Amino acid sequence: NNKHVFGLMIDWEKEQNKRIIFENEFFIAFCPFASLFPYQVLVLPKNREAHFSQIGEEAERPFAEAMSTVLKKISAHGSIQSQGNTLMDFFILIKLGKENRTLLLIHGY
Repeated sequence: NNKHVFGLMIDWEKEQNKRIIFENEFFIAFCPFASLFPYQVLVLPKNREAHFSQIGEEAERPFAEAMSTVLKKISAHGSIQSQGNTLMDFFILIKLGKENRTLLLIHGY
């Protein structure tokens, strides 16, 4: 049917308009309907690119804005505290390139 799975997810989440956390010209962030764990958030590019690394320089600042907003909203719900006390560990997983390289940032105590 020539539909991309993430495009279908974006369309469905926008239609439902219940779990969207952030949206700008290049990205949308939402909690998926069937989350694998609490506070799971997908930050997806709106343009269909074969690889995340192909989003282009013009999307770098909007991506940073998306990530900053998502982390601030998670923090506002008390799941991350900045005073040395952490209630929940988190990790950020970014899939890069056709070689399926992965950039992984882990935060935990």
